[in-house]
Amino acid sequence: MRSARPAGPLWWRTRVFFEKLLRALWHPERTRAVLAALILGQLGDLRAVPALIEAALHARDFGVQEAAARSLGRLQDPQAIPALALLLRMEVPLPVRLAAVEALGAFHDPRAREALRVALNDPSETIRRAARAVWESAASEEASSRVES
Repeated sequence: MRSARPAGPLWWRTRVFFEKLLRALWHPERTRAVLAALILGQLGDLRAVPALIEAALHARDFGVQEAAARSLGRLQDPQAIPALALLLRMEVPLPVRLAAVEALGAFHDPRAREALRVALNDPSETIRRAARAVWESAASEEASSRVES
């Protein structure tokens, strides 16, 4: 009787799975691409960052852009900050811009803080409110870490 598990070492199967997820970011079926972006963020593998940046900025579906932005925040690789800041300035649907604000809030980096500061004056009240909430949360975290030191 044959095993239902694929043959080959675990590292190979994992690599193949990871590569399939990267390709799935551009799948024509929206739900597959969104799911791939979310799984890539949950895996925690920073090799996904360039592909997620590309999807956040250039995917044709805003759901994919939103999921990619959220995953970039989860991965917290500083190379994503310029792309997330750019998303805030792009003409993309509100959920994508909100995901960018929330993702920027995950970074403890002056460039992320600057992008959030700019978002405090965004034309959209929803973006301004979200940026303010993230800004205040980061400020309270900084204050509490100073007290603990």
